[in-house]
Amino acid sequence: MVPNNLRGAVHLCGVSADLIVVPVSSWLKCRKCSTNACIACRSISPTSGSSVNVARTKISWCCSRGRLFVIWIILCGFDQAYITAKKHEASTTGKSGMRGIEKGSGVGYGGNEWNYNIGRRSYGGRFLNDRRQDMHTESIKAKAVSAEMKADTFNGTVLAFLVELLPSLDRQSRFDLNPPQAVNDLLLSSKLLDFCAELLRNDSLDDASKRKALYDALLNLLRVVGTHPVTAAPVIFQERPVRTKDENILSISFQQHGPVLIKETSTSLAEGLKNLSTQSVSMLKQASVNEREFHSDEGQDLLWLCRQIADLAEYLLMNSDRGGKKVEHSSNDKPKDHGIFDVPDKEIFGSSHFATAAMRLQRSRPGRIKRLITEITSLETGLPPGIFVKYASSRLDLIKFIIVGPNGTPYENGLFEFDLFCPEMYPDESPQCFFRGAGSGLHWNPNLHTDGKGKSA
Repeated sequence: MVPNNLRGAVHLCGVSADLIVVPVSSWLKCRKCSTNACIACRSISPTSGSSVNVARTKISWCCSRGRLFVIWIILCGFDQAYITAKKHEASTTGKSGMRGIEKGSGVGYGGNEWNYNIGRRSYGGRFLNDRRQDMHTESIKAKAVSAEMKADTFNGTVLAFLVELLPSLDRQSRFDLNPPQAVNDLLLSSKLLDFCAELLRNDSLDDASKRKALYDALLNLLRVVGTHPVTAAPVIFQERPVRTKDENILSISFQQHGPVLIKETSTSLAEGLKNLSTQSVSMLKQASVNEREFHSDEGQDLLWLCRQIADLAEYLLMNSDRGGKKVEHSSNDKPKDHGIFDVPDKEIFGSSHFATAAMRLQRSRPGRIKRLITEITSLETGLPPGIFVKYASSRLDLIKFIIVGPNGTPYENGLFEFDLFCPEMYPDESPQCFFRGAGSGLHWNPNLHTDGKGKSA
């Protein structure tokens, strides 16, 4: 018998969501006699078994082993798409959208003589060149956005498939209640968990809300896997094994030398979810006192996502011992090497270089505060070691921060204090910054003037 329907896996490997229309099944049809049989148990009764429909695609299986086979096929397809996308990303990293100019073939930069002379003789020619370049850049951006949307659709569909296929306590089959250990082995061998970790590391909740369908599918998957006593600990709460970039579930499945001992591990998905939840809780807190900034559909989508993330993180972390391993929560008593804090307004206004400018600004244009909330929220989990930030609780545009000099530099263990103010036109206008150490008269750095202003000021 020839596994004709494995062509479905090949179609599934395509990044375009349009290709996810081929049924995936454990049933195989013989080319000669057209008899259907399960690849796992060899049953020839296609009327038995189970099936689900996700995104216009039917997935069917005969038995528990057949269901496991279908999970393997889907993960193989995902891994191929993931690795292909990573290779494409690596090949384009660092390449400018202004390829014509770099290669000397752009308008006014070594193109044909007529265009060159126009660009050289008049501002009109320069404008035309700039306009064409802008159009080229916009075209590249549009293609990138379109590609991301297609990739998100594909990835979201894969996650939706797995939500229906992986063991869940909401279903009562033998596979769901007592799944084989192979389920964990498949997930830990695939690139899927790396992809989930990347989504959880996204420090822009605004970007995540614009990819609402994908993040909704991600949270559903984490909920299913994280609440099952068999899959919770090894897949969600424990650190994940680090594999080479080309190693995937297909190569691991057919390796001839036995399992490779993996010593290096990466942060657990639970830790990533906890960090994203920290941002979400901060966002919800700020939104509660700035409600008018979130009245738009985009604002409501953002808050909806934050609630989903915060609720799921709280539930999973509270029940983390389901998987046999209780997650160790970080203690607030431990010294921190970075942090961001909101403080009473008077603590900032009393010493900020920009206090007067901030007091003059009594109204904020629409969207400005929301942008400030988004930026501050991202700092909750995105600050590197050695940076401490505090901001006025009701004036998010007035900030103070300290940078501790990094080890191994002339600034080691030095404390460098800065005042920052986001003006009325922020984010269209850059923040204003003042170096508090300017009064000493010392030239601390070529980028810091003795008047406290930066090089670009």
